[in-house]
Amino acid sequence: MKQVLQNMRDGKTAVTKVPVPTLHTGQARGRLCLWGGVNGHLTIERGSPEDVESEVARAMQILAPQGGFILSPVDNVREDSAGIEANVKRLIQSWEQRR
Repeated sequence: MKQVLQNMRDGKTAVTKVPVPTLHTGQARGRLCLWGGVNGHLTIERGSPEDVESEVARAMQILAPQGGFILSPVDNVREDSAGIEANVKRLIQSWEQRR
């Protein structure tokens, strides 16, 4: 964890192989933020609204137990359709219910 914090101070890319519980404890608490949590292609573009809700709940449970998390598709949502728009709205609604 000390190396991750030092890399961030030095402007280097942070190490990504840090156990999630470590990010919410000790020196990292209040200093690091996780981003992502939902697969854009598989969940937002290809999944059902129920899949989206389930993945939001899972991401919030694992990655945001004490804050420090920005819920977002991990990758780009490239397609545009009524179903994808409905899934994006479900992501936001699910997040609002759990924050």
